[in-house]
Amino acid sequence: MAAMASRSGAGLQFSLAGFPVSVPLNTLIGVAVIAWLWLPEFSGGPALQQWTAAVVFAVVLLASVLLHELAHALAARRYGFPVIGITLWAFGGYTSYRPVRNTPGREAVISASGPAATLLVAGAAWLAWQQVPQATSGLGELLRAVALANALVAVFNMLPGLPLDGGGVLRAGVWALTGSRARGQRVGAYAGMILAALIVAAPLAMAALSGVGADIGFVVVSALLAGFLFFGARGALEGADAAARLEGRTAMELAVPAVVVPGTATVAALDAVLSQHQAQHGARSGIIALVGEPQQGLRGYAVPQALAAVPPQARATTSVSSVTRSVPVWNWLPADTPAEAAVDALRELRYPVVLADAANRPVGVIMLTEGV
Repeated sequence: MAAMASRSGAGLQFSLAGFPVSVPLNTLIGVAVIAWLWLPEFSGGPALQQWTAAVVFAVVLLASVLLHELAHALAARRYGFPVIGITLWAFGGYTSYRPVRNTPGREAVISASGPAATLLVAGAAWLAWQQVPQATSGLGELLRAVALANALVAVFNMLPGLPLDGGGVLRAGVWALTGSRARGQRVGAYAGMILAALIVAAPLAMAALSGVGADIGFVVVSALLAGFLFFGARGALEGADAAARLEGRTAMELAVPAVVVPGTATVAALDAVLSQHQAQHGARSGIIALVGEPQQGLRGYAVPQALAAVPPQARATTSVSSVTRSVPVWNWLPADTPAEAAVDALRELRYPVVLADAANRPVGVIMLTEGV
């Protein structure tokens, strides 16, 4: 599943194809549950052998999920979208990326790439299963289970409702037709809620039609999937409302204008720069002074309260560095970046966003302290 999401928590951390991968400890719960659900598929041999096969299958399926997310990450990188990383969790995974210059076509391709990779894994496992001399052997059972599970995951993921990948494709389609990504997200979110209701109702309806009591395992799995869909769809709906307020706006419309001064400058020199900016662009209030050199790195920004506290007689001898708040990391984006993408980057990484013009000169800043 491709998404805009934060990555945190204890667990395994490593890199794959240049992408950070996080595997939280709750993933062990998912491995155990999947092994339990698929245990009947490994019927031969003693109980220990069956459980061993089921656990191996669950780990292989987790690796398949990683390949699914890697496909999302590679597709996002192909379009130049910064990829934050991949996270695997108890029953799936997600890929975090920033769609700096997104389009409906790109979003559809990125969303569909994961299920496509999962189908390839299913096909490869099925072909390998066909080559096993004894289909009922341990290896044969494992390959068959991997093929079947990946096929089911791919089909489920392509259902047209958020937060599933099929919902991402649906969102892209509505976006292309209406010109509004927020509207596409609303449609995808409502579709996800409908799917959640259908998934809950499915085992009950099947039990009523067959006259046989509902299988408890089937009911539990349906409830878990429905809960995942419903809460994901509700989050997408809330995101659509926020996106609608930003739609059609650029990041620069949210930013505070910025000027750059070297750390060796005096407060009086900064006063002159601010006055010049006021003469060219309007009111001086609200301007952020970035301290440093864009090519060599910005050290921080001049704190307005500290700047105002420097007495007139000391402004010509006081260094700007003495009123500078250090910022270890800046997040650079083009000034014409869509406002929604800039806000996502700010909230996800928590670093101030510097907006640069075509010549890579800072022209604006967005910070959490600015009420974004």
